[in-house]
Amino acid sequence: MAAETPAPAEERLDIESQDSRTPEPTTEVSVPKESWKYPVINRFRVAACLWSFTVLGANDAAVGALIPYLTKDYGISYTIVSLVFITPMTGYLFSSVLNNWLHRTLGRRGVGIYAATCHSIGYAIASSRPPFPVLVVGMCIAGLGSGSIDAGWNAYIGKLDHPNELLGILHGIYGFGAILSPIIATSMVTRGIPWQRYYLVLLGMAFTSIFVSAAAFWKETPTKYREEHPITESEKTGQRSGRTMEALRSKITWISGAFLALYVGAEVSLGGWIVTFMIEHRNGQDFASGMASSGFWIGFTAGRFALAHFTGKFGERAMVFIYLLLAIGLEFVFWFVPSFHASAISVAFLGFFIGPLFPSVIVAVTKLLPSRLHVSVIGFAAGIGAGLGATAFPFIVGAIAQERGVQMMHPFVLSLFVGQIVLWWLLPSWETKGDRWVRTH
Repeated sequence: MAAETPAPAEERLDIESQDSRTPEPTTEVSVPKESWKYPVINRFRVAACLWSFTVLGANDAAVGALIPYLTKDYGISYTIVSLVFITPMTGYLFSSVLNNWLHRTLGRRGVGIYAATCHSIGYAIASSRPPFPVLVVGMCIAGLGSGSIDAGWNAYIGKLDHPNELLGILHGIYGFGAILSPIIATSMVTRGIPWQRYYLVLLGMAFTSIFVSAAAFWKETPTKYREEHPITESEKTGQRSGRTMEALRSKITWISGAFLALYVGAEVSLGGWIVTFMIEHRNGQDFASGMASSGFWIGFTAGRFALAHFTGKFGERAMVFIYLLLAIGLEFVFWFVPSFHASAISVAFLGFFIGPLFPSVIVAVTKLLPSRLHVSVIGFAAGIGAGLGATAFPFIVGAIAQERGVQMMHPFVLSLFVGQIVLWWLLPSWETKGDRWVRTH
């Protein structure tokens, strides 16, 4: 080991280096490929993952629809109200960094129960209309659940047969939850129902998820997870940190994490501030502006379902570049055409083309890295992405909006799209070789 130079060791961390870890390929080849319907229990497990992502999507889209009402009710500025975006990052990152340990300690069953319980606690706090600092704490607790759901179920679905299509459906269901959220929340508050009552809806969904996840993954115990993901020689000196540290040494982890941070930052900044922008700069009525936000999430969801097949057929590598270029063009239309209807249509199509980006990155990671690193890498990358991207960037938009106006989100979002193009170009390419994927550069 001492004779190896640092550069090749880092460069060959992924599948190219599997020849130096012969036990793993041998074990994987002997196990039949799992799918959404084999074994039969997987149908229920995939359904449980879909329900969890419905809750996750409803959670992420709720804040944007409620920002005008939170600001008015608490009498606070855009900068302060943006804390409800940034504080979940703490919980999200905490769960995502510890995801490998959580899986080995609790198993998939325990992770599902833990995540749904954290969501339930956060929503129970929000539904009581607490003082704003307590609301922020509740959002942080909900972030713990979001981090575990995002990493755990992405890794689980990504290891099944036909991951592109399945991840497209999983993230499409996330979009379905995000569609329902602004519609229900806006319908409630425009009828005079206090905004906090919406969190009772989320509480019911999350509470249901506790029992659904427990039943679906009941046999997915910590012992079974540890048997499926045995500790390697390099981890025996530090069981809890070895696999995470190995994942952190891969540049794929950092590139995919940075990409997801910029992607989720653009997605949530748009979804979170559409209502405010349409009211203030397109003279939209409250309900119509809320529907424009729903239009973005409808396009987002439709894109994940409709484009999953084309992404798999023509390859994630090329299609992600195409989607990003189309998104940039539509963002210019949204920014410069001063029409409510043009803005609503362009932002809906913008959502359509950015929808497949997140699952495409997850598929790329599962192809570039061995399966034993999937939970750690996806957990960390999603933690950076959804943790940083879904919180820090919308907060920055809020701070800018307070000083310069919410229209300044447009150049900010455009810069995030350009950054994604650069990072996707930096990610290694891959191709099939027999029954496995290998990097080509």
